[in-house]
Amino acid sequence: MSDKNYRTVMDREIQKRLASSDWSACMAEAVISRRTARSRKLITAALASSLPAAALIAVVFMFGINSGPAPVTYSQFITTQVQGTYQSVFAGVPESNTLMQAHEEILRAGDIDSVINDALMNR
Repeated sequence: MSDKNYRTVMDREIQKRLASSDWSACMAEAVISRRTARSRKLITAALASSLPAAALIAVVFMFGINSGPAPVTYSQFITTQVQGTYQSVFAGVPESNTLMQAHEEILRAGDIDSVINDALMNR
């Protein structure tokens, strides 16, 4: 076959496909499916790369890797202050263990306001 024959055959095929709506639909479907597949691959790659980062952040927040020092509690300090004040004020009075234990229980319970109000009432 000559070169001219290839050209005419090619031109006929092109004209036949341009006139056919089935071929246009087939090509449109192929283009859309490829774009959809590419989009899905891109989304999958983005999710696959972000999941380890999200897991690392979750571990950091769950276990508190960067947590600061433990909060300072003053209950032991306040208990020592109350005992010292009690012993200095009531130096001559025999020490009552039940009274000191009651004060310690109140301080441990966190009811400092009632201790202060009781002390003010006794003044």
